[in-house]
Amino acid sequence: MSKGAGILLILFTIAAAVGVSFYVLPIYSDGFDDPGLPGWTVVDGQWQTVSDETSSVLMVAGHEYDRYDVVLDCELPQNYVIEVDVYIESFERRGPEAQVILRYQDPSNYYFVGVGAYGYLAAVGRYVDGTATLVDGGGEPGYMDVETGRWYRVKASVMDSTIKVWVDGQLVVEAVDTSHPEGRAGLTAIYSTAYFDNFAVNRVLG
Repeated sequence: MSKGAGILLILFTIAAAVGVSFYVLPIYSDGFDDPGLPGWTVVDGQWQTVSDETSSVLMVAGHEYDRYDVVLDCELPQNYVIEVDVYIESFERRGPEAQVILRYQDPSNYYFVGVGAYGYLAAVGRYVDGTATLVDGGGEPGYMDVETGRWYRVKASVMDSTIKVWVDGQLVVEAVDTSHPEGRAGLTAIYSTAYFDNFAVNRVLG
């Protein structure tokens, strides 16, 4: 056994002993520096990279009636974790919403989790055959905890049937659902003009 493999085995053993799952294998990351969104498929909506002198971000222009999605082209393992910076500039109706997509199968079947879902600071929602329902939410309802004009750091993990969502380092919601056992990852917004940056998806180990 190599030294590196031995260290990794020790880390796995420690993690298992204390009941911790951790992720160490990067799958994909994107700072949205390249125009044209290589590696992504726009499902619907107006998605584009915008930049200034120092950085680039991914922008989606909001609309009064529609949810807009963009998904990664690459296939993913069953269990993974996503991190991304989210900024909601404005919204057309109801309230500000911008989220992460988990286990995307097609436009009618996936999870959407993160800021503003169902009016919560973070929530887990699902589409099953085109019908959206709330699985669980965390924080105050009615968009009381959601602000425009600021960046949020969102992390979402899916491990077997358990979905967890963190906002700015705090675990906000944990839910269990078996509707979608696997699928791709992506980003989504509804009724809102939003920006995304520093996207990363990693394989869950442990």
